[in-house]
Amino acid sequence: MRVLQTSDWHLGQIFYGQSRTEEHVIVLKQIIEICKVQKVDVLLICGDVFDTYNPSAESEETWFWFLKEIHVAAPMLEVFVISGNHDSAQRLRAPGPVLQELRVNIFTETQFLPAGTLDTSRHIVLREFAHLDQNTPTQKLAICLVPFVRPSEYPAWLSTQEGASLHDFLKLIYEDLVSEASKNNCPILVTGHLFASGASLSENSERKIQRGNLEAFSLSDCTLMPCHFAMGHLHKSQLVNSKNGSACYSGSLFPLSFTESSYVHGVTLLEWIGNELLPTLTKIPIVRPRPILRLGHMEMQAEALIAELEQLPDKQKNEFTLPAFAEVRLDITPGKVQEKRDQISKILEKKGIELLQFHIKSQSFLSDDSMTDVGAIQPKGDNLDKAHISNLDPLWVFRQTFLEQWQKHPTLELEKMFLDLLGEAQHTEGTKVST
Repeated sequence: MRVLQTSDWHLGQIFYGQSRTEEHVIVLKQIIEICKVQKVDVLLICGDVFDTYNPSAESEETWFWFLKEIHVAAPMLEVFVISGNHDSAQRLRAPGPVLQELRVNIFTETQFLPAGTLDTSRHIVLREFAHLDQNTPTQKLAICLVPFVRPSEYPAWLSTQEGASLHDFLKLIYEDLVSEASKNNCPILVTGHLFASGASLSENSERKIQRGNLEAFSLSDCTLMPCHFAMGHLHKSQLVNSKNGSACYSGSLFPLSFTESSYVHGVTLLEWIGNELLPTLTKIPIVRPRPILRLGHMEMQAEALIAELEQLPDKQKNEFTLPAFAEVRLDITPGKVQEKRDQISKILEKKGIELLQFHIKSQSFLSDDSMTDVGAIQPKGDNLDKAHISNLDPLWVFRQTFLEQWQKHPTLELEKMFLDLLGEAQHTEGTKVST
């Protein structure tokens, strides 16, 4: 049995004013080819299909184009999709009845029985696959499909229990599902769109909305039969410790922020051989459609970077399909920011590189051309109103405003509520940084 695990596509992302649609079409064509060449039985998409709650018509067109094309290329392939924190559950599942004709199955909410217990029959799918070796009997696989879980989905009895947390809710869901799925005496594949304890976050793409790790879920806390956890939400491809099985994030398909430029992006092939309960994992790289460059660093002087850029060859064809996007980070003397930025922009344009972000270290927040790097020292007091608000950590702003208004720090629960609202606002408007 072969399952191709992927996640965090973020169709429709606007990257500092730039559409990523061309890049998405290029990498999705690669996924179609991988499914054909590897003779994949199931394509598993672990959340964040779209970048916003209200995806553009263009991004929805890309989504439906992909589903049609992969069905044409591999008619027997079955697609399973769970919603992520960036997806609107209602919008993602709306075309579900039609998409089932293309062997596409969408799961967007946890389902409970009237008694308040999990309706495991709505979350477990049992499939049989013919082995590539025709002399070998068919193999079964139990797939436990769990989408991104929001606090609003807590069953009533759990919501009334003092101290009940999202971790408790997820533990309940996964233990019930795996216990039920184990009755089929076959390998178990479990999905999730969550932040697992021990996983590695990137510098600036996921960290802001992790709610101080309030949502971190320990896979080792669950008493489970051996199974594989296929997870989405984190953009860095990685394995995660799991007490009774294997677990991995396949990661995003290409960099969704400049901090992800060093990642090795791709998809993960899961293959169950013989009677093994756990799959063999193979990382299949995705060819990046365009270079995503981080130039300079916060201790570098502009003259040093300019000298390096001048040595680059002029615009020419290379292995990338699309021209590069770049972020520049420098230490610049106050008063010379615009001059150096214009000089660097002209050089990059000559090299076929588009400058999207320009971060500097030395500027005061009171300066008109200030563009302090995210994570630098935050302004205090009256300087807040004059700062470039887009470069501030929203949670830091909330804490400072709350402290000034109420003379005390907000509780963790209030911070969690704020970040939920922030996430919804980002989904609605589109955000520069995706998670």
